[in-house]
Amino acid sequence: MGERRVSAGERGTDESRERAFEAAGAAWWEYDLETDAFAFADRKATLVGYEHGDFESVEDFLELVHPGDRDVVEMAVQAVVDDDGDAFDVQYRMRAADGEFRWLRDVGSRSADGRLVSGITLPAAEQRERQRVLEDRNEALALVNRIVRHDIRNDLNVLEGWLELFVEDPSLASQERFAELLTVVDEAITLTESIRDVVTMVEAGDDDVETQAVPARTVVREEVERARAAYPDATVDVGDLPAVPVVANALLSSVFRNLLTNAVAHADRDDPHVAVDATVDGDHVRFTVADDGPGIPDARKAELFDATASAVDRLDHGLGLYLVHALVTAYGGTVAVTDNDPDGTVVTVSLKAA
Repeated sequence: MGERRVSAGERGTDESRERAFEAAGAAWWEYDLETDAFAFADRKATLVGYEHGDFESVEDFLELVHPGDRDVVEMAVQAVVDDDGDAFDVQYRMRAADGEFRWLRDVGSRSADGRLVSGITLPAAEQRERQRVLEDRNEALALVNRIVRHDIRNDLNVLEGWLELFVEDPSLASQERFAELLTVVDEAITLTESIRDVVTMVEAGDDDVETQAVPARTVVREEVERARAAYPDATVDVGDLPAVPVVANALLSSVFRNLLTNAVAHADRDDPHVAVDATVDGDHVRFTVADDGPGIPDARKAELFDATASAVDRLDHGLGLYLVHALVTAYGGTVAVTDNDPDGTVVTVSLKAA
């Protein structure tokens, strides 16, 4: 695309049109294919903190487009210029006067006589954020759907199969077999509780999560007792937890329930050991849940909380860890996964002190 001069005067001075653009936060622009003139409203420059006079050619705009988006923008415009299409709609990032990148959206079309390409520029940050939230919610719902169809259905199939055998041959209904089936039931209940919490997050949305001061020490102790009852062969030790409330909500119990369940369920021994501790670090409280299991390979650690991971990938790593990361992030905290010494995994959850 060759250099195109910006005309001295702006076109389109109709007051009603200007008011409409102003109300929408949009800016009009127009490019004449015959004269190579490029005209635009002041607002196209002020959307990103510049003045109209800061731009002498359309290339001045393109130079400010994020390198990762420049090819997409140029191809979209060139397609219309070359008459390979009569309209385009493209979103891109542009470096603003303050050095930050802003999301913008350009929608344009070619005139009936083929001479002019005109369009509008709109701020797109809110639209991009809405799209991100929608994608996250769809991802979470896809994960829930897979778990309901796969894990819980498998548990129910196991129960159904054994109950049918008991009906045919009651002698098979031993106490040991019933104990095994109770374990299957407990696993299904844990899954349904995690699904409930995921759905709660989806309904609320990351930006709408209400937080309050939560007595974390009490929550951790309650979940430890629950884990001890559910897994009598496991040893769960608790350190001297600080009596410092943290910024969270009622779903904080789900964070520690899932961490403890994950630590025991992924153990490679019949009598796993889990250690829970916490320390105050400035204005944060750091909780650690350490196990002596097989550990997590480094390559998988990098994928555990990857925002682009598919529902299947997240399921392979455990619904629990996905939920832990989603909740802690919503609270303004962080989650880290490291190796335990000599074996196992340590998950560190850092939450703001209330």
